[in-house]
Amino acid sequence: MKAKLIFFISFMVILSSAMDVSARNQDITDQDSINKIIIQVTESSMHHLLDSIPDQLLRNYGINNRNELANATIGKPVGVYNIVNEQLVFTSTWRVPLVIQSEYRALFTVVRDDTGNYKVVDFGATGLAQEIFNQSLSYNIKGLLRVYELRKDFFICDDNKGEYEFQPVPIIEGKKYQLKDVLNFIRNQQ
Repeated sequence: MKAKLIFFISFMVILSSAMDVSARNQDITDQDSINKIIIQVTESSMHHLLDSIPDQLLRNYGINNRNELANATIGKPVGVYNIVNEQLVFTSTWRVPLVIQSEYRALFTVVRDDTGNYKVVDFGATGLAQEIFNQSLSYNIKGLLRVYELRKDFFICDDNKGEYEFQPVPIIEGKKYQLKDVLNFIRNQQ
């Protein structure tokens, strides 16, 4: 337990100082260009961050051993959304998969701050990484909806009719909702 606390404190110090690798916003509106920046920022931080994880804690991040890190890559960023005033709102946050042996093992969290800089601020979420990987095999994930009122996440996917469908995380086969359904869940929760 003491080792985990020391690692966590060290991890946060590293993120707040050495991990302040960022890219300046250049009025980019093209999602592919934004994804390239997110991937570039993540890749520039990735190895330093991964090297700082003690060997005994690698499994907490879905990594079996240090040898696996030699071929680690980055997957497609997934934008994170919230609901504000019953509208879907982008949070300027992305979850970026760490890919090892063609599997998503953990997620980097990248944010765009108020000054337009992008930076890695967190790493972990092995369960969510696996869910994103499994879901991406069948669906084109457009984003991740975080609904704090419900303490629930939903994948935002195309429904092939020009609208979005929201699938609860973890996936429950056959459960797909429209935004109005999610809003009703929130209203009923309050």
